[in-house]
Amino acid sequence: MKKLNKVLLMLVVLMTVSTSTVATAAITTSHAGHGGVDPGAIGNGYKEADIARMINNKIVAKSGAVDATDNSAISVNDNLSKIVNKVNLNSNGTSWNLSNHLNSASPAATGVEVFYYAGDPLGKAKAEQVSATIANVLGIPNRGAKTADLYVIRNTKGHSLLIEWGFISNSGDVQKLLTKMDTVTTEVVKLFNSTINPVPPVTPPVNPVQPPTTGFARSYNETGTMYATERNWVKDTPIKAARLVEYQSTGQAIKYHKVVWSDGIVWLQLTGWDGKQRYVAYSDATQGNGFGRKYGYCQ
Repeated sequence: MKKLNKVLLMLVVLMTVSTSTVATAAITTSHAGHGGVDPGAIGNGYKEADIARMINNKIVAKSGAVDATDNSAISVNDNLSKIVNKVNLNSNGTSWNLSNHLNSASPAATGVEVFYYAGDPLGKAKAEQVSATIANVLGIPNRGAKTADLYVIRNTKGHSLLIEWGFISNSGDVQKLLTKMDTVTTEVVKLFNSTINPVPPVTPPVNPVQPPTTGFARSYNETGTMYATERNWVKDTPIKAARLVEYQSTGQAIKYHKVVWSDGIVWLQLTGWDGKQRYVAYSDATQGNGFGRKYGYCQ
C-alpha cells in the first residue's frame, strides 16, 4: 500500500510540474484576425484588420512568437484556412496561440472578452487572466473568459485564445486601445513570457526638420486607400529625415486625402487617430513629378 501511495504521489507531482510548465509557456504563435479581402468589422473610421495588425505586430516583436497573420486571402474561408495552417505548422499540443480581434455591436457596447476552447482548463484560466489584465490597463469592463465554436480555436493545436480587445463600434474603447497599446500588449506578453524582447522607441531628432518654406513641388487633393506591400514609414512631415511616428505594416490599409511630392518621395497625407496630419511614403518620385518604385498600391 505504501509503495502504491508513493507511486500515486509521484504521478501527482509530475502532473503538477507539467501543468505549471504549460501554463507559463511562452507565446508560440500570434496573428491578426481577418485580412486580404476581409477587413473584419468597421467602426469609428477604422477597420478591425488594421488595428488587429497593430496589436499583433507589438506582441510578435515583444514575445518572439511566430506571426501567423494572413494578408493574401481571397475569401473569409481562405483567410481562416491559411491562418490555421500556419499556426499548426509551428505548434504542438502544449503551444500557446493568440488570435487578435475587436468586437462590434452597438456604440454603447464596451469591454474585453477572451474565448478559449471548451474543455481546456488551462485555456480557461489563462483567458480569465488575459481578459482581466486588458480590462485593468485600458480601464474598460472585463467581460471575462468565454467559449464558442470558433473555427480557429477549434482547429488549432495546443491552447488557443481569441482575444476581443474591445469594441471597434465604441469610440472610447478604440481610443483607449490605441493610446495604451504599447503598455497593454507588454502586460499581456508578461502573462506568458518570462522575458520581454526590447522594442526600442523612435528617437526624434534634436532639431525637428521643417518642411520647405517654398512649398511642395506638387500636390493635389485626392481621397483613397493605400495598402502597403512592405513595411513603410509614417512621418509627421513629408521629409525623409522627419520624425518617424509609426510604421505601416505590410497589408495594412491607410485612408488618405492628399498627394504630395516632396524630398524625392510621393507622400500620401492622412489624418492620424489623434487628429494630426501624417504622411506615408507611396513611391519614389521621378523627374517631371512622376511615380517611381512603389511601396504599396491604392484603391
